[in-house]
Amino acid sequence: MLNEFKEYDDYTKDLILNVDVKNPEFKSGEIYGRLLLESITKRSGIDRALTIIARRFIFHDEKDIRKLNTLEESELLNRIKLVENYLIAWCSNHKIESDLPKELIGVSGNGRYYDYMQEARDAFNNLIARITNKELEDTKINLKNYMLTAKSIEKSIVYWNDVYLTGLIKNKFYSIHGMKNKYDNKIVTLDLIIANAIQDGPLKNHYVYFPISIFNKLIDAFEVTHRKYITDFLLTCAYYLVKKENSENDYLVINDAHMSNWLGKKNYYRSFKLFHNALSQKELFSQEIVFNVAKKISISDELTEGTLVKYDDASANNDYIVISDDLPYALLDTKLSQLYNHYYKTQKKSNLQK
Repeated sequence: MLNEFKEYDDYTKDLILNVDVKNPEFKSGEIYGRLLLESITKRSGIDRALTIIARRFIFHDEKDIRKLNTLEESELLNRIKLVENYLIAWCSNHKIESDLPKELIGVSGNGRYYDYMQEARDAFNNLIARITNKELEDTKINLKNYMLTAKSIEKSIVYWNDVYLTGLIKNKFYSIHGMKNKYDNKIVTLDLIIANAIQDGPLKNHYVYFPISIFNKLIDAFEVTHRKYITDFLLTCAYYLVKKENSENDYLVINDAHMSNWLGKKNYYRSFKLFHNALSQKELFSQEIVFNVAKKISISDELTEGTLVKYDDASANNDYIVISDDLPYALLDTKLSQLYNHYYKTQKKSNLQK
């Protein structure tokens, strides 16, 4: 979400499955490095993936992602039509015969996203077979969950074939509710994807600088038991500030599915609820519900004053905490924990001296 070049790579690289019960990091809700299970079974966050792919090919050279396209206005329409074909190809359940960027095509020759579905299903079925044949040890409860997951993915593949890819995909990507309600705000159209891509412009790599003083304010605002949610809040705030670069509005939309895929945690909404409750009581944070998975949020100037958003610049500065995609979530969380402990000990020592 901050390094959009990396994000594009995550959506178009080979599937890295995390389906291994011997791996202590294995969680049945996670499929691979970027998309969570619900991104396959319920299409959560697919609009974000499609928008990133569209921006990459509208604004960047096909052979060099770091090189910007120089398109005349008259050339833009033809470029958009080409990009629509690329988006359809990424989702296609057919063998891709035409000459398209290879990263959009999966290992089986189908669209990359459709390949993710098949590989995830096959991986869970293989895991079930190994446990059933006693090649691996696991609990009956986990086995039942794996079987439900495999069934859910298979159902999603059938639904994708029968509903999404029966000619309709050329115009619309429908939500899991199909065409039940034309005003359903889960419906994602190609027109909307392209419009959002054009509005957002070229891909960027953002670095968000938070003054240490803001981190100290957060520590004071959160209860000790909620300290761990500071990391999720700072990441949320970083993304909010990036969006604010192109908006004059105080309230900006944050999508739970996009955040979950970015952070690699399916329960982001729980973290959101807890840091929202803690900060809203002090009038530092407020929200409006847009629909189930998205919210309009506003963050007080007290928590954003002095912040900086830079591009491709991670210069070290002891007066700031730098939030970027260079540092994995676990390492960022560890770093913030160390800062928290240092601040807490300093405050405790200061209080004793008084």
